[in-house]
Amino acid sequence: MPLKTEITDANEFAVFGPFKLKYLPGTTNLCQIRSTESVLDQIKRDYPHDNLESKGGCYIFAVCKGGKGAKGGSYKPLYVGQSVGRVRRHPLIKESLSDRNFIDIYNKHAPKHGTLVLFWIAKAAPGMVKSLDKREIANMEAELIRWATHVNPSIENARLLPALSFKIRGLPLTAQCHHKAKRGPARIVAKMLGVI
Repeated sequence: MPLKTEITDANEFAVFGPFKLKYLPGTTNLCQIRSTESVLDQIKRDYPHDNLESKGGCYIFAVCKGGKGAKGGSYKPLYVGQSVGRVRRHPLIKESLSDRNFIDIYNKHAPKHGTLVLFWIAKAAPGMVKSLDKREIANMEAELIRWATHVNPSIENARLLPALSFKIRGLPLTAQCHHKAKRGPARIVAKMLGVI
């Protein structure tokens, strides 16, 4: 049963999903057609009044391990993307489930174990959305990538973030792979900043 939320701000975005991606029968390759059908079925069932098929925004490709199916266990982000501009031409469903994503990203970076899913971040208000602010969506994508790199520093598109020429011992900065502090002031600061 989908959660009902009270929408007060027309500029508010919401998270939708997880949408489970499907494999080609008898293989370890994800199937674009089966995945699209599965996502559309879930939209009709869980979000019948949100017009999600027509919305743009951002999306997160992730793997879920443990738990029961795509709604249990823990999630690890693998890729963050965006769909913007003329939403009618490039809605989230078209962009997130594109040929390019399946060939260059999803099948290439899919782990052997776990359920592969998509989350969508789109306008929360129901109804049609004709256009989105490109800068707003680009900023949202960059922020989502920044958060995702704290969980998975090897996320596919961490390269979109500015490269840092420094490290802080024990503090996991965006897109940097090094050990997190287990104790001491660095751990306190990392916890305070929400990066552990």
